[in-house]
Amino acid sequence: MARASTRRTFLHATAAAATTVCAPRMLRASDPSRAYGGFNMGMQSYSLRGFDVDRALAEINKLGLHSVELFEAHFSTQSSDDKIEAMKRKT
Repeated sequence: MARASTRRTFLHATAAAATTVCAPRMLRASDPSRAYGGFNMGMQSYSLRGFDVDRALAEINKLGLHSVELFEAHFSTQSSDDKIEAMKRKT
């Protein structure tokens, strides 16, 4: 005869599954040598609007960030293909 499931057995099984799935991520996040706990972090360059684009990118790099969304004053959405390629190389 099959054992009846109870709320308690369901919660135990769910907690065990969540631990199994989350444990590798939690271990990577606890590694102090990984910036930002292993998360891919970036920022919007508007936060550095007081700087020109080169200085803003340098500050973003110093923070160890790998992604940036450029604010209109740092890089126009109406830029030519040549300017876009130049910015790709810069970033």
